[in-house]
Amino acid sequence: MRQRSEKYPLDVSPRYPESSMYSNLSRILEKYRQGFTVITNDNPDMNNMQLYRAILDPMWINTVKTLAYSDVIDVAIDVEQERAANWQKNADMRIAALDQRLTSVMGEVASLRTSIDTLIAFFGVTIPAWSNKDEVENGDDMGMVRPSAAELGILVAFEFVRQQLGFGHEDVVSIDPPAGTLIARGNTVKVTLNLLG
Repeated sequence: MRQRSEKYPLDVSPRYPESSMYSNLSRILEKYRQGFTVITNDNPDMNNMQLYRAILDPMWINTVKTLAYSDVIDVAIDVEQERAANWQKNADMRIAALDQRLTSVMGEVASLRTSIDTLIAFFGVTIPAWSNKDEVENGDDMGMVRPSAAELGILVAFEFVRQQLGFGHEDVVSIDPPAGTLIARGNTVKVTLNLLG
């Protein structure tokens, strides 16, 4: 912590330094410093020098010190306001830079997503929700919603269960991996069919 001198705040105030004690502002007190005698009814022995030293000089010093303290506070407020403004400016610049970087990253992510989608379309397929053996082998009626396993380039291993409740003859009971799963072309899918006979 900085040690304050005995002259503080007069040694640090820009507008009210120690020299302001004896500046033109204090010309009004000059005649009291000369020491000529003033006769009063109450105290005929009181002279101007005594009056100056007892009352006016301390009052003037305290006035200048009060102004100096106010000046120091004012300067400190200006410094803090400038520091806050600089901090805000730097924060705004950092936010703008982050926003720009985020925009760039989002563009890179979108580009990467396009590449991934292209690779998936080339190398991978999504298992359709086939409803029966005919769809597995030939696709749906239009061949658009549920293409056949051969069209998708995947192999099928059929398994059978008998008289599964709620399923017709050669209806698909389950698909493993389940419908909607992304798999590579050439992989094998296990399809369980129901047999009534």
